[in-house]
Amino acid sequence: MNKILVATIVGLFAYLAQASEELQLFHANYEAYYQGAHLGNGVRKLERLPNGKYRMSSESKLRFLLISDTRYEATEFIYCGGQLQPVSYYFTRKGTGRDHRMLVNFSARQAWVNYDNKKKVIQVKEVLFDPLSYQVQLRLDVMQDKSTFTYPAVIKGNLRQLDFEVVGEELLKLPYGKLNTIKLKKVRKNSKRETYIWLAKELNYILVRLQQKENGKEEADLRLARVKFL
Repeated sequence: MNKILVATIVGLFAYLAQASEELQLFHANYEAYYQGAHLGNGVRKLERLPNGKYRMSSESKLRFLLISDTRYEATEFIYCGGQLQPVSYYFTRKGTGRDHRMLVNFSARQAWVNYDNKKKVIQVKEVLFDPLSYQVQLRLDVMQDKSTFTYPAVIKGNLRQLDFEVVGEELLKLPYGKLNTIKLKKVRKNSKRETYIWLAKELNYILVRLQQKENGKEEADLRLARVKFL
């Protein structure tokens, strides 16, 4: 009897440990605005693949007067102990102006990058992110009550350092409704551009708003409309 009880308790704790290693999957819909005018819609999804990896994807279709912009990007990564290890990344942009495409394959020591058919290899000294996977890691780090964040990432084919800081807490009114959020700012030096991110506590810290400003004026704004946790 005691052996059965011990085995049951051990199994329960093993299950809890495994569950804690899993990320909350979701499907979120957003409304996009430009200087207050509605531009279009966006979708962000986090899903679990049959091979155990995760895929985060983002898709948007925007139109303003004669300007159109369609984008899709996806990152696949391994998750363990609160840390992401990106495996691959894909991005494509089509519409008015020049089209763009980027592929990145990650290993423990190198990242193979193809941006608009220009290829390069980046040596990896630490965990290297892409434009989507760093956002997932940022959520996890905010959950740990950190206030400053730094992520090396491949952006437009080049290695960049992305820095963020917590600005404070804010009650937002969005198409989704009212939400208590953590507001973050992207740290830039000598730049007229400002980027702000809001993560919702009661929605497992998913991104609920993304705002871009130029010379103090709002340029682009992405706001949460609906979300379903899977």
